[in-house]
Formats: sequence, C-alpha cells, structure tokens
Amino acid sequence: ENWRAAGGLGTEAGYCKKVMTVNAASLCFRNKVILAPMVRVGTLPMRLLALDYGADIVYCEELIDLKMLQCKRVVNEVLGTVDFVAPNERVVFRTCEREKDSVVFQMGTADAQRALTVARLVENDVAGIDVNMGCPKEYSTKGGMGAALLSDPDKIESVSIPYLNIYFALHHYSWRISPCGGKAPGLWNALPVVLRKALLSF
Repeated sequence: ENWRAAGGLGTEAGYCKKVMTVNAASLCFRNKVILAPMVRVGTLPMRLLALDYGADIVYCEELIDLKMLQCKRVVNEVLGTVDFVAPNERVVFRTCEREKDSVVFQMGTADAQRALTVARLVENDVAGIDVNMGCPKEYSTKGGMGAALLSDPDKIESVSIPYLNIYFALHHYSWRISPCGGKAPGLWNALPVVLRKALLSF
C-alpha cells in the first residue's frame, strides 16, 4: 500500500500516504520536511517559524469539528489573518496568506456531515485537510475520534466517502495515523481496504 514513515521537524512520528488530488498543484508529502500536528503548539506563530526554518508543510493542532462548527470566519485586517472565531470571541483557528499553500488543517471528527461542514468552512484558506486517526487521548477517543476510528472501519468509511466525493476535485485529502495507544496491528489491516473503497466510490 506504499505507506511510509513520516514525522515533523523532530516531532511525533507516524505513517502517512501521499496526498491524492486531481488539483494540478497537489500537496505532495514526498521528500518534504513536515511540522506534525501538536496540541497547544501548532498555532500560527509556530507554523510560520517552522516555515522560516525550512518546513515545506505545516499542520495545525487537532481541532474538533463541534468546536469549529460554532465558529465564524473573520478577516482580521489589523493582523492580516483569517480568524475562525467562536461565540465567546476566542480564536479557534488562525491562518494567513503566507502559509496558505503549506498549511494542513487537522480535524478531529467521527461524523461525515460535520466533517463536510467544517471542510467547507476552511477550504479556501488551507492547502489540505486531514482527519486525525491516531490520537489516543481520552478527549478525542471518547467521542469516537482519533485512534478510536482505527477499531471502527465502517465509521472511517462513512466519514471518508462523502468527504472524498466532494473534495477530491477541490482540495487535498490526507490520512495520517500514528502507531500509538497500544492498538493491535490487526486493527490497521482494514484501513487500506476502506480507503480503496472510498476512492472507488469517487
């Protein structure tokens, strides 16, 4: 299945597959320096610093779909950024033109419709969209997200297929899995099959 080791600027290692897209300017992971997603670290200042130090692709921290659904997209003319702002005026995700062709938005989700809605919200401001399938932390797994998806191939399929059908022609879709959380290797076996089914449905 051509899976390969990947990591980001000395951060967490995982496994990833080259992003697939019909866009001519595809976001390719081959031989690239990547800043991996890190909770409370992968914010805009860190991502820009990583680009300054030679990163080709930078991930934001995992952002939960339910939180993003509450956000409004706001153009911040003072800072020159695009902010996704929650009702309490907290900026949940901030990006800018400088990283537009390099930043991958990582989403925590276990619901196809929510994933689609969030993807539509950020699609014009990011280079790629990633569904987290590796986080072992309780805040992610208790909602069926992150590493919990690896034990539920049907859920992966339900999230992936409608998402791919729309976004294959628009942007980039990547799968990133971290071998953590003590998951048995057998749980991984169904994943490439699910992904192939998703591609065939397109």
